Parts: sequence; C-alpha cells; structure tokens
Amino acid sequence: MPVYKQRLKEEAPVQRDVARWTDQSVAALQDALDDADWDMFRRSSDDVNMFTEAVVGFIGKLTDNTVQKTTIRMFPNQKPWVDKTIRDALRSRSAAYNMGLATGDMDEYTAASYNVCRAVKEAKRRYGRKIEAQFPHGGSRSLHVQTSDVQTIPLSPTTGIHHDSMTESRSLFLDLLY
Repeated sequence: MPVYKQRLKEEAPVQRDVARWTDQSVAALQDALDDADWDMFRRSSDDVNMFTEAVVGFIGKLTDNTVQKTTIRMFPNQKPWVDKTIRDALRSRSAAYNMGLATGDMDEYTAASYNVCRAVKEAKRRYGRKIEAQFPHGGSRSLHVQTSDVQTIPLSPTTGIHHDSMTESRSLFLDLLY
C-alpha cells in the first residue's frame, strides 16, 4: 500500500539568489547606462546579432555589479502569496502572544490575530490580481475559451483552408502567443 509523504519532507528547501531592487540601485544603474558609450558597441560589431549580444551582456554585467543579491530559502510547501507583510504580521502575533502570557492581557494578541487574517486576505487578493493581469480580457476562463475556439476551427472540405469566420479567432490566439 502506498504511503503518503508530506511534500515538505519529500523535497529539500531550495536556496535562490534574488535581486533586491532599491531606489539607490535603480539610480546607480540608470547613471551607469546614461554614461555608457553606446557608439562603441555599434562600431565594434558588424552583425545585428553580435551587437545585441554585446549590449545585453553589458547591461547584465552592470546589473550584476549594481543590484544587491540576497539568498532566500524557499520551502516546497510555501504558498506563492506569502510575502513579507504576512511574515511580519505572524512575528507580531507571536510577540503579542508571548507578551500576553507574561502579563495576562490577551487583547493585544487578539488584535494581532485579526491583523494576520487581514494580511493574508490582502496578500491573496494581490497575488490574484497579479496572476489575472497576465491573462488578457479578464481571466483564465476567457483564455481557455479563446484557445479552444482556435483548436476547433473547422476546415473547408474541398480546400482544407480555415473558414473566414474563424480567421478572427485564429489571429486573436496568435496575438495572445506573441
């Protein structure tokens, strides 16, 4: 009989390097890009591909030098909407609980618990808006309907060409892809 294993115990936490974009790093990067001699790249490359590769490499090197990197741990069971606001609310709730145990007054803990619930709801809403913004025309259902319309375009039996009435759906799908 198969035994269930928790995802947290099945996979190890992953260490990731994340760029921390601050106002100072953006300003420093902007200054470095403003001071760059872009004509040097144009003169040094004959091909558009080489020019593009050189410019992208230069910008990547500038970014690596100016933007601070931070290593974070991501657990396999970590929800994508859990962010710093929720972790801060959880820390304040724990501190309020410990203070309440010491003093006997749990009112502060109750308020902090409500703040955690509010923070979780707001973080879920933010994450939902972020995901929905990636889909055109208001949601994943409309994307599914548009792609299924394109997949079921009938072919003309004589020519094998799509009917003109479905050309609009096909062009909409291609616009979604590119």
